[in-house]
Amino acid sequence: MKIMNVELKPEESPIRFIRKQEFGKRLQSLLTQKGWTQAEFARKVGIGRDSISTYIRGRVVPNRATLEKMAKILQLSDGSELYPNYEAEGIMQDEMPEASYKTVRGKPDMMWVSINQELPSKVAMKIMQLLHGSD
Repeated sequence: MKIMNVELKPEESPIRFIRKQEFGKRLQSLLTQKGWTQAEFARKVGIGRDSISTYIRGRVVPNRATLEKMAKILQLSDGSELYPNYEAEGIMQDEMPEASYKTVRGKPDMMWVSINQELPSKVAMKIMQLLHGSD
């Protein structure tokens, strides 16, 4: 699906996409009001300028700790002034489950699997056993 000529990731809802765009506009507006460049703000936050650029373009949102640090530097009460309902939406990238699957070139019966998800220890150990061929 495309919104504003941008292809959405399969797991991303149009509402989430729009909220990231709004976050970016809000951040840009606050930087303009303060008279700060993206580079200046990035130095104050302690992150790369490219990160600020991706936030402003609405590509991604910062993790909870960075969002709160940004809010403090911008003299806001908390991160919800930058990104309303951040917690409730489970938008935190560092906590979002992700999975990707890719075929292995030249080995049609094999795949690369990458999973980033919080799991109970027993489940994680079972996965490790499966991966290493032991039961």
